[in-house]
Amino acid sequence: MRKGSATLISKAEGQYLIKRAAETFELDPEGEKVDFVKKNPTCFDKLAAKLQGIVRSNEYFVANYNGDSRDKYDITGVQLRDLYHVPREVKRVFDATLDALYLFIWDVPRKNFLKEMKDEKLTRIIKEAKDKETNTLDAVEQENENLRQKVSTLEQANQELSVQISALEGEQEVSKQKGATLEEANQELRLQISALKTEQDLIKKKIIRKSRINLSMGILLVGLLITFTFFFLRWETIKKDFNILPYKASKEQLAILEGNWLVHAPSPQVRTILTDRYHKVVSNFVHFTSKNGYLTFERYGPGFKQTGVLQFVSDSVVSIYAKTVNRNHPDTVESPKYSILTIRKGSPYQVAISATWNFDPDEKNIPIASREVYRRLGEGDIEVQEKTKETSACGNCSFIHWKKRGKNTTDTVRLESLESLPIFYQKHLDENSILLRHPNEVPLATPL
Repeated sequence: MRKGSATLISKAEGQYLIKRAAETFELDPEGEKVDFVKKNPTCFDKLAAKLQGIVRSNEYFVANYNGDSRDKYDITGVQLRDLYHVPREVKRVFDATLDALYLFIWDVPRKNFLKEMKDEKLTRIIKEAKDKETNTLDAVEQENENLRQKVSTLEQANQELSVQISALEGEQEVSKQKGATLEEANQELRLQISALKTEQDLIKKKIIRKSRINLSMGILLVGLLITFTFFFLRWETIKKDFNILPYKASKEQLAILEGNWLVHAPSPQVRTILTDRYHKVVSNFVHFTSKNGYLTFERYGPGFKQTGVLQFVSDSVVSIYAKTVNRNHPDTVESPKYSILTIRKGSPYQVAISATWNFDPDEKNIPIASREVYRRLGEGDIEVQEKTKETSACGNCSFIHWKKRGKNTTDTVRLESLESLPIFYQKHLDENSILLRHPNEVPLATPL
C-alpha cells in the first residue's frame, strides 16, 4: 500500500471503533482502562502505543505495507482523540490506523471485515453511512437531471421561435416582391416578428435572472456557513479558556443541590464595623435552580442579595461563582465571590471553601478566604418579604417564605452567635476558619 493513504469513514464508525478498542485494551494483560470520554490526548497514548506495535509486527502489515514505511506510520494519542471527539460527520483516517484498530479488536484488517461483517452493530453503522451517502448522491443527480430537462425545454422553445422568425422574415420578403398592395399585410408580419423577438428576449432574461439568483443563493449560503463556523469556533475557545461546563452533570447530580439551603459564614468576625463581632456568624438563604447541565442561584442575606452560577467540574466537585446585586446598576460586577465544594453524600452538611469579602463599608471591604457550611432545607418556591413595621424590630434581618412539604414556612437570615449553633458549626466557623489577605490586616475579635 502507498504510504500515507487514507479512507473516509463516518463519525459513528470512528467512535464505535474507539469504544471497542478501549474495551479490548482494558482486557489485555498489558492494557489498562482508557478514559476516552476526556479530550486529553494523553488518555489515548498507551492504546496508541499498542496499535503502533501491531503496525510494526503483525503479519498483515508485513505482507501488505512496505517494511521501511511501516516504521514511519506513527499512531498517536492525538489521532485517536480526534477520531472520537472531532464533530465532523465524515472523517479521513490513515489506512494504517484503521487496519491496526480492526486487527486489534477482531484480528482481521478492515477490508476483510467488510466481507465477513463480524460485528452486527458496526455492520449496521457502516451500512447506514453508505445508504446516507447513496441517498445524497441520488438526490443531487435527480436535481441535476431536472435542471437539464428545464434547460433543454427552454432551448427547444428558443429554437422554435428562431424557426418562426426565419419563416416570417421569408414571408416579409415575398410580400415586398408582390408590391404595394401587400404593404398592410407586410406591416402585420413585422409586428408579429417584433412580438416574437420580445418574447425571445424575455426568455433569455429569465434564464439569466435565474442563474444570477442561484449564484446569489450559493454565495449567501457560503457566507452563512463561514459566519457560523467563526462564531462556533470562537465559542468553543471561550468555553475552553474559561473552563465553562468541563463536566456534563446528570439530572441526579443536579438534584443533589437543587432547592433551598441555609448557609452560615464567619465573615462578620473580621467586620470592623461590628463592636461585638467575636464568634459572630451570618446566615444566608440560597435557592438553587437547575438549568441545562448547571445550576443558577439567588442568595439572600441580611439586607443584600447575590446571584450566581454553579457548575460541576467532576462527579463530586463543584465550583460556585457569585456577585452582589446592585439595584441601581444591575449589570455591575460587585464583590465577586468564588467557592469550591466537594459533595459529601449522605451528610446533612456541605462545606465550601470561599474567596469572599468581609463586607465592611467602602475601602474597609477587603478580600478574605473562609469556610462556609451549607444545610439543605428542601424544595419549594420562595418569596422574600420586604421590610414592614412588624419585621423592622428584628433589625438587620431578611425573611424568606416558602412551602416545605406543602406547608408554609419562614426562615430568617441574620447575624448569630456561633455558640447558639450546633457543635458542627462551632468547629468549622470559629476564628480559625478565616484567612486574611495580609497577616493581622484586621485584628480578630476577642471575647468581651
